[in-house]
Amino acid sequence: SSSLYPEDPYILYFLLGQEFQGFHIRFRDIARGGIRVIKSSQRLSFLKNMEGLFAENYDLAHTQNKKNKDIPEFGSKGTVLLNRDAQGRAKVAFQKYIAALLDLLVIPEKSLIVDHYKI
Repeated sequence: SSSLYPEDPYILYFLLGQEFQGFHIRFRDIARGGIRVIKSSQRLSFLKNMEGLFAENYDLAHTQNKKNKDIPEFGSKGTVLLNRDAQGRAKVAFQKYIAALLDLLVIPEKSLIVDHYKI
């Protein structure tokens, strides 16, 4: 059977901020890729970008994963779709995206979250 998403990601994050919404997808625990900030010049382009945001992010990460198949780091990608009223605040949105991602990745010492890797 065919699927829009042929391989399950290792992890998928949905990030939401005042200026943006976005995803971060990795195909292995250790992965490298990049982050794409997406601007929308008009309302219709914003709606189109929002509708295809996950698919674009998945395709970017999956392609990066295939490009990195011969090195230890596998593929990952992030997307930051700027909200309609935040088109001029890409730097702030990017910084908040990174802060949100770090909030999810860095586990405080006295947390109820179980770190199976004990890092």
